[in-house]
Amino acid sequence: MASTLIITPFYNSYENFVTTYRSVTKQSYQNYEWIIVDDNSEKTQSKKLRNLVEENPLVKLIQNKKNLGAGASRNIGLSFFDHTYLTFIDSDDIWDKNFLLKMISFQKYSGCRLVFSGYKRYVLGDNIYLKDYSYSGTVSCDDILKGNPISCLTALLKPDKYKDLPKFGKIKMRNDLVFFYKALQIYGDAEGTEEILATYVMRNNSLSRNKFSVIRWQWYVYRYVANQNVIQAMNSLLQWAIYGFLKYSR
Repeated sequence: MASTLIITPFYNSYENFVTTYRSVTKQSYQNYEWIIVDDNSEKTQSKKLRNLVEENPLVKLIQNKKNLGAGASRNIGLSFFDHTYLTFIDSDDIWDKNFLLKMISFQKYSGCRLVFSGYKRYVLGDNIYLKDYSYSGTVSCDDILKGNPISCLTALLKPDKYKDLPKFGKIKMRNDLVFFYKALQIYGDAEGTEEILATYVMRNNSLSRNKFSVIRWQWYVYRYVANQNVIQAMNSLLQWAIYGFLKYSR
């Protein structure tokens, strides 16, 4: 059995996914199973994806009959978890060649069940790199409500087989925050390394960069996932806004 499960939601992103695919298949660590969930892409896109991966025995392609969103698609991938490690990569991001090898080693060294690394930040439309992002040290579930340094792109989790897996949220956005908040509730602190081991591909029009568009869902997480009262949620929202401004400033 493969020791690591990789999960990728895919939706009409074939052109960028080819680079993602190469970055995973050329990993120095090859003991993995890769679940790719095609979230009801256009027929041409689905066909290209199927042709790309069909000869790869390490890949399992799942087809959604309707569009469910990235969070729900990742949850479908989680239903296949029967491994030692769990990690994620989106369909336009890139891992360095030694990402899996180094992150598994870091998890063993740190003893934390959830670990994460730093990453480069590339703005696709502008063809520029922002300052690399990294975080060194531990982070708790309370910490990430004020600013989440953990990215799906570089997170590696060693779940406890005797505990339920955390799940991604079912809301429009902030589903990764829901997942990591629940994971840290279960497993305690995560630990980050400053080493840069991946590239996060950003778009100027992406929802994740437009902080005003995600305030509603950030607030939802505070009130209905973390169960904060109004004063606590307002304080968290303010700290999150400051964190986001500093993180995405050039």
